[in-house]
Amino acid sequence: MAEKKRELWADYAKGICILLVFIGHSDAIPQAVRIFIYLFHMPMFFFCMGCYSSTAGTFGAFVKKRFRQLMVPFFAYGILYHVLCLGIVVPLLRGGADWVLCRDNILGLLVQLRGTDLVAPKWFLTAAFAASVLFYALRKFVHDRRIEFPVVFVVSAGFVYLNKFTGFSLPWYIDVAFPCVLFMYLGQYVREKSMEITGKKTLILAAGLTLLFSDSPEKYCIDYRVIRLTPFVPVMIGGFALCLALYGALKNVKRKGVLSYIGVNSMLFYLFDNLPELLVKKAMGYIGVTNVYIVSLCQLIGILLLTPVIVMFVKYFAWFLFGLKKESWSFDYGKLFRVKKKESI
Repeated sequence: MAEKKRELWADYAKGICILLVFIGHSDAIPQAVRIFIYLFHMPMFFFCMGCYSSTAGTFGAFVKKRFRQLMVPFFAYGILYHVLCLGIVVPLLRGGADWVLCRDNILGLLVQLRGTDLVAPKWFLTAAFAASVLFYALRKFVHDRRIEFPVVFVVSAGFVYLNKFTGFSLPWYIDVAFPCVLFMYLGQYVREKSMEITGKKTLILAAGLTLLFSDSPEKYCIDYRVIRLTPFVPVMIGGFALCLALYGALKNVKRKGVLSYIGVNSMLFYLFDNLPELLVKKAMGYIGVTNVYIVSLCQLIGILLLTPVIVMFVKYFAWFLFGLKKESWSFDYGKLFRVKKKESI
């Protein structure tokens, strides 16, 4: 299977979903909106991965490529932020380093085990690495969806309820990778069949499921990060429906824009959203603004305005740490939107 090339609809989809990640973290949105967002905002990334998956080359070469694309940025960000800042710099400024915290931060990068102190931030990168390797292995060595999909579905449901009732989890979010692989199957199937989707019926279905879940006593009744999926089958159907709806709405988009730029750089937006959010929150507090709606809106605006500067900085000074190609330094924002079409996802 030849590797597919980057398409605008995928950039738009990822741009929309990474913004929904920021919105979903806000305390200002109603529970029903949060549930709607959580149904698909992270699964859509796996849907796109499935669309552009390839079994070309050897298994070892694929693992090496994915490790460079996902895990090298994970460790780079983790060391810069979680270890240096939280483990060394901040404690020193407060009067002495916390070496126990620093040790846990380093072990967290290596273990990444939910429910313990040995967990690092940015769970998506480890889950995406595990999911992509699992999906590649199934497609490469089994290549029969009649067997693969049911097995992955059953194993996913088993991990979901095992986690829900016992707190069981695996390192590097491997257990989370199984339900994520289901969205990769959906993306690949849609791409192979060249499905024509309008999105209207799937959107109605997802909206109905949102209303069904809105009375759940859990704060986040749909959370793929900690596998709090209640119940499993309707949640997966809702996630599938919204991924299909978004694909159907965007598949014919022709022009680049702000959302496509965010989608192309979605990993850097995902990794470095904390800095703009923190700066804006500090500024709001300094001038006495405490309204949660105003603060949340300003934080979102801050992410949109400040993160492109971080993107340029990373691509010029630290491109090799994040699996990117070096780009020239420029504050020409028009240049930011002129994305090379030859890049592959």
